[in-house]
Amino acid sequence: MEGTRQGRLLVVDFDFFFHNPFEGLPAAHRGDPMLYDWAHSEAVPFLQDGIWTFRAEDFYRAGITPPRCEQLDGFWDRFTFTTASPQLFYADSNLHAGRLTPAHYSLLEPGPTAWREVHLFDAHHDSGYPHRHGPATFEEWRERGEYSCEDWMLLHHANGSRLLHTYPTWRPHGDSHPPMVPLETHIDDHGPVAAPFDAVFLCRSGAWVPSWCDDQFTQLLNAFPGHAQPFPGADWSHPRPDPLPQARHHAALFAGLTAHLPAPPAPTAPAAVPPGPAPRTLDMNSSPEPDATHGLPRPEEAAAADQAAVRKERARELITRAAPAQAEGEEHTLSYEEFRARCEDPEALQEALRRIAEVERASHQRLRQNAAALEASLPHGPEAAAPARRAEPTHHDTLPDGSRSPRL
Repeated sequence: MEGTRQGRLLVVDFDFFFHNPFEGLPAAHRGDPMLYDWAHSEAVPFLQDGIWTFRAEDFYRAGITPPRCEQLDGFWDRFTFTTASPQLFYADSNLHAGRLTPAHYSLLEPGPTAWREVHLFDAHHDSGYPHRHGPATFEEWRERGEYSCEDWMLLHHANGSRLLHTYPTWRPHGDSHPPMVPLETHIDDHGPVAAPFDAVFLCRSGAWVPSWCDDQFTQLLNAFPGHAQPFPGADWSHPRPDPLPQARHHAALFAGLTAHLPAPPAPTAPAAVPPGPAPRTLDMNSSPEPDATHGLPRPEEAAAADQAAVRKERARELITRAAPAQAEGEEHTLSYEEFRARCEDPEALQEALRRIAEVERASHQRLRQNAAALEASLPHGPEAAAPARRAEPTHHDTLPDGSRSPRL
């Protein structure tokens, strides 16, 4: 598209601040990276809202406080702006940034059609991800005339804008798929950005950043040194319901039901067999003669005997009468009498059954929701079967100035 190009647009994705060890560098304080092996889709509401209760429960059950965003303080201080009160639009999806032009920010120069430069701060480059059943090149993408939150930067490339992208420090290796168009890429150095910006777009990325971080998004939004407003026409609900109380409840139920389950016996090394005479070839028609090794167990028999001894010791500890009341902080060992009394007490039994049923219901609900989410995000058909990072339907909404969204 030919026309005047002016101004610099700054786009910030909130997932820039959420360190995901599954996608980037490991971090001991954020736990096992597999806790972050999440399905993502902005087309499935459950994956932006309800799923976070179960993901928070996973952290609690792993003994880790649900992780938060990091390094937000002083973020806006790194930038300069061309006006004393710069304008900022915000929404949940970065898709809307693809439709923005200088006209939407009421810049004064007449006739602008595109930005001179778009600089994205994001954990993902959003410049097209070639995948199966999807466009593999910019030309194929342009032929389709559709865009989503995974390739909205291509719209600005089509308009002739220069594209820049900064990855967060925790993701120095970037995306596994290269961008489809020229993109100047940097790793964040936490220093000031020299060139001034004319306008800003900020997205929350609710499918990538947990809802228990919504208060931090509010803090970042409030810290912006200008005028912020929601993107017109975009769905927006903020803050989302807090998932942590329910997650703590589920985790406590699980812990209560499993607190007295015996731990599996630790593997033991086979018992050492004293050295003896070298094996001899036996006459199969006669009985072997006794020797120094006669009657000693084989290694596998010794290992089985050791495991049996461990089980016997655990059984002996279980039926030992309860000791006097333990001091505060000591772990209480459930005696056989206590265990039997709890099983025979109708009220205690009903309470245990109620808790078991509650956990089962939550587990079944989680399985149904995950199955429905996956089915909805990957319906049958080649167009939707692609494992897009941010699969969404095509948007052609009305822009703030009354025009229609661009279609290539």
